[in-house]
Amino acid sequence: MSQPGIRRRSTQPTTNAHRFVWATVVVAVALGGCSLLDEERESSQTVGADGTPTTSRLGSEQDAESARTALLTLSDFGPGWSEVPVGSDDPFEDLGEERDRRLSECTGSADSGSLMAASIGSAKAATGTFTSPDTDSTVEQSVGLAPDVASAAAGMTALEDPNLPACLQGTFLWFIQTVIDDPPDPSDTLPPGASIGDVTVARLNVAQAGDQLVAFRTTIPIQISGLTVTQYFDLVFVRSGRAVSQLQFGSVFQPFEVPVLDWTTAIAANRLAVVGVQ
Repeated sequence: MSQPGIRRRSTQPTTNAHRFVWATVVVAVALGGCSLLDEERESSQTVGADGTPTTSRLGSEQDAESARTALLTLSDFGPGWSEVPVGSDDPFEDLGEERDRRLSECTGSADSGSLMAASIGSAKAATGTFTSPDTDSTVEQSVGLAPDVASAAAGMTALEDPNLPACLQGTFLWFIQTVIDDPPDPSDTLPPGASIGDVTVARLNVAQAGDQLVAFRTTIPIQISGLTVTQYFDLVFVRSGRAVSQLQFGSVFQPFEVPVLDWTTAIAANRLAVVGVQ
């Protein structure tokens, strides 16, 4: 099955402004506490056959290796795409506590960790950043294995909270504006006179794949000298058995076309199905 092409209707040059905002949102979602796959649970107490307590760590090296085998690879993309490893440092770590508090407050969850995180534990893996030849589109993926199907399903069900899109919308806007006002790197600033328009987060219709699927699209308009550069950021979560994948699609000027999202999600779901039953 060949990948649908990503057709562009605009050849406008990219700008530091949209790349700065793009990076901010990626860090806010992909590396922050609201990632389904980034929740690391503590050791759990179980009882052995002789009745004595035993301590077991959720996740295992075997599961982590299985998660790695389910990841997308560069060969899944068209000619000219490249992959760059993602660094582990989070320059916005200091904002994490306030971000999680806001997410918990607006969804009515007392525990921010329960918002979008199942008991995935440490059995997870991630790709680098796949980038299109024109550099206007990126794809990233995380895969995690929960200790059981029920835990993975519970995490996905949390994503169906009807309050979540509005919650994410407000949190994203706060996060972006905070970083613009006080960037971690003084060189990471918007051009003079540039501003962020109305950030929106909405449910996204992606063809059903796996056992559960939830998707969102974030739209971020940036006004620069009378022009509007729009950044799109799509999140697609798909589960098969106890395996869960978080796909992140970033693009500028126009969103990823739905057939491309459907195709990529289907590939991810097919690989999850292999490891999700193990």
